[in-house]
Amino acid sequence: MKKSNRRLFLNKDSSWIVIIVIMSAIYCYFAFIHQSTRDLSFDSVRNRLTTLFAIISALAFWLQFKKTERLNESNYVMNLNNQFINNKNMTKIEHELELYYNQFMNVKNNLGRDMKADDINGIRLGINLSRTSEDCQTLIDYLVYLESMAVMVENGVIRIQDVDDLFSYRFFLAVNNPVVQEHELLPFSEFYRGTYRLCKRWRKNHLKKHIPIPMEEFCLTYERLAQWEEMNETAPESRTRKEGVQPAEYKKPHLDCGFARSIDNKKEIALCLYETDPYIYPEAFGDERDSAVDAISRIIGMDESLFDYDNLYLGRYNGQVCSVVCLYTGKGSWDKDRIRKRIGKDVLSTEAQEEGFEHASEKYFGTYKSEIFPKNTVELVAVCVEEGFRNKGIAKTMLQSLLNEQVCQGKTVKLTVLEENTGAITLYESLGFQKSDKAQAGFGPAGREPMTIEMVRSST
Repeated sequence: MKKSNRRLFLNKDSSWIVIIVIMSAIYCYFAFIHQSTRDLSFDSVRNRLTTLFAIISALAFWLQFKKTERLNESNYVMNLNNQFINNKNMTKIEHELELYYNQFMNVKNNLGRDMKADDINGIRLGINLSRTSEDCQTLIDYLVYLESMAVMVENGVIRIQDVDDLFSYRFFLAVNNPVVQEHELLPFSEFYRGTYRLCKRWRKNHLKKHIPIPMEEFCLTYERLAQWEEMNETAPESRTRKEGVQPAEYKKPHLDCGFARSIDNKKEIALCLYETDPYIYPEAFGDERDSAVDAISRIIGMDESLFDYDNLYLGRYNGQVCSVVCLYTGKGSWDKDRIRKRIGKDVLSTEAQEEGFEHASEKYFGTYKSEIFPKNTVELVAVCVEEGFRNKGIAKTMLQSLLNEQVCQGKTVKLTVLEENTGAITLYESLGFQKSDKAQAGFGPAGREPMTIEMVRSST
């Protein structure tokens, strides 16, 4: 039989009333009964009664004050909750976090053992994690909301017990989510110091009360941050592992690399291509981003074309296309009439747009022809990382994976890079590419051709 959790007193107010009665009885005993009746004059009795009533009034006032304070605190917490549930963006993020948690629990229940970092690679968080996306900004707003709550708890504005029922589940859904940690909480830990401290405090409170913690295996701790910093070689000298917590071993999330498939999001591929090159795609498809991305997405996967799936190598982070390499091996071509028909007249609706498309077709895309392309050669036509995913080592990981593919084995791989893009040049050199002797004019709008450098990686 379960033990009853019923308390001796119904609530704290009842407890204080009993305490006041006991204290009053003790005072009366020492003030009246314990004293000799000869010492009790009218004035002394009056003074002692006045003192007793003053004590009781002070305690009653203090009790009423605490009751009002708790009521105000409860109203404040309810207002926090109402702000949360009335914000569609916040509830959207909560919904996606909960879907991730449900997948997490399914994997965990089917494993029959402790969770490891590799077990979560197949679980996707259904939001666009590019830092330039609206979804990512909404996720940041969600985390900042929790950070502000941490500040209020630390400063005594609210107590952790008062927000536990309403917010602890929402809190752990976010801060213990491995994808959220990898994308936001670990690389930008200095902006979420309150969240780290609150997680430690809240976790301790739940463990003490034997309350389950969502995704406890990946609990946000400074120990986990230290593991991430070591993995990414960013650990400051002052970082020490102060906590004895041993979370699941941190492992850098797997970047899924491979050739494009029909199930991939074509607009994500098109966005990578369009935003990475400042000359080619704006010239061919126009300066209006949404219209251009829509046009490019229509020709993604066209058979026997430059954008055939066999010519597109993708990097996928958490299921989302974040990087693209367009390569050419002599297969496919640029049939401008066929391309024009596929993208539709709405994109090429003005004379300037038509001229740009013709110019790019003739001077750039049209130069990739199977009959003149050298054998045993692979050209990397475009190497693109979506803006919100840059500076994460994605390009290097993806290129290393591509160079190990059979299509590149035993072949000369070449590419052209803007002379001013020193970061990309350094990256390519680290992968074995060598620069040609001198820079030359590359493709661009008439009169604005940028200087480019050809780089080659020998097959030997």
